[in-house]
Amino acid sequence: MTNQHPEQAETGKQSSSSPLLLGHARAEITPPLGLPMAGYAWRKNDGCTAVDDPLYADACLLQQGETRFLLITTDLCSVDENWSAPLRERIAASTGISPQNIVITASHTHFGPKMMSKPISDAHQAWQEETWNKLHDIAFAASTGDLQPVSLRWAISDFSQIAFNRRLVRPDGTCCTTYNLPPSEENLRFRPIDPKQTVLRFDNAAGTPVLLLVSTPMHAVVGGTNPFAISADYPGVLRSCLEEVYHTPLMFLAGTAGNVVPIKRGPGMRRIIGGYLAGAAVKAIESAPKAAAGEGRLGVVSHRFALPAAKRLSEEEMRQAIAQAQEQLAQCRAAGASPWEIARAEYRVQRAEGLLQLTLRRGQGTTIPWEITVLAFDRLSLAFLPGEILAETGLQIQARSPFDTTVVASLANLCPGYLATRNTLWEGGYEGSFTQVYSEESELHAVDTAIKLLLEAWEKTRY
Repeated sequence: MTNQHPEQAETGKQSSSSPLLLGHARAEITPPLGLPMAGYAWRKNDGCTAVDDPLYADACLLQQGETRFLLITTDLCSVDENWSAPLRERIAASTGISPQNIVITASHTHFGPKMMSKPISDAHQAWQEETWNKLHDIAFAASTGDLQPVSLRWAISDFSQIAFNRRLVRPDGTCCTTYNLPPSEENLRFRPIDPKQTVLRFDNAAGTPVLLLVSTPMHAVVGGTNPFAISADYPGVLRSCLEEVYHTPLMFLAGTAGNVVPIKRGPGMRRIIGGYLAGAAVKAIESAPKAAAGEGRLGVVSHRFALPAAKRLSEEEMRQAIAQAQEQLAQCRAAGASPWEIARAEYRVQRAEGLLQLTLRRGQGTTIPWEITVLAFDRLSLAFLPGEILAETGLQIQARSPFDTTVVASLANLCPGYLATRNTLWEGGYEGSFTQVYSEESELHAVDTAIKLLLEAWEKTRY
């Protein structure tokens, strides 16, 4: 199951009395004005015109005995394997850490810059290369600098009052994608969210916090006044608030936020939502029991595999499929078909268009690369999955995990789009139309693999 580097063959076999060591480094990665922004296709490649708040990247090394794990978090919309894979190899070469034990994540801010295989300008290329160098440098600094012994405590706060699942369900069973409240239709049923914000606090021997790690399963799409202004969105406000309270760095992980959005967006809301989350985090972590130094065992397991995906046809065949789906939609409307039939016809058009984009990006084939990494310590685990993970998938993994607390983090290492559930593919809606993973078996395979890795990590970290 596990793809292990030789260095990691003894992962989890060190003495539980070995101290847990931590290293950290940070760099600013705010782009210059004029660079294209990620998050919304309607922006096209128009450049950013302002900076609302700076963007950062953080690197954290956790080490116990011979086991080392490196986490890099970024204020970016996504992490593409075209640059993350060579960067992980480069970091591995300079630090000796196995690439499988290096995870690079994105906060999924929709107000960050694009990272593209084909930059749109020399300035864009220069910023990307500078950013990749910074990510390497902070990884190297965190891994080779002075490490300090730490203890870990964690807590969970509820943020269900400020978020909702945008995949609302009509009485006929189809999806009504709803980006803002109140809903545009009546008699809609809300799907679940994962309402848990998880806060990790690493303390030094004196009991002073030296690093915070927060995972929130909600889209970073709050926005501000200017949609072309660079911003870390609500995670940036959350970070600045907690860093002001604790005077220590905070790293942010996007949880299973694929279909979860804030209840309100726009001017002034970043401060309100970020501040609300910060207050809930402080209350939770201050009530959490302190951990004694030396308690717990660190374990890391990782697996890379091919996830089933729909067969991709040639570009000509896909364009024919789009034309056929559009004709069927027109016929449904002309015949006065039921809203359900029209919705299904619209979904077929969207899905055909999405498959064409996938064909143009990925070429032929019936699989897509996938990688899952699990970090475990004591009764806590973090499962890092690629792409955008829906709330229902994260809840499944948590329910089946052997750990008391399991954080499911998304947007790690790869950028395969949404991991669509079977219901998503049947009901229609945005996530099912714009995913690179169309097979109805894909989510089941991904969840089962995550559980196997969690069980393996559980065995490695027992006393």
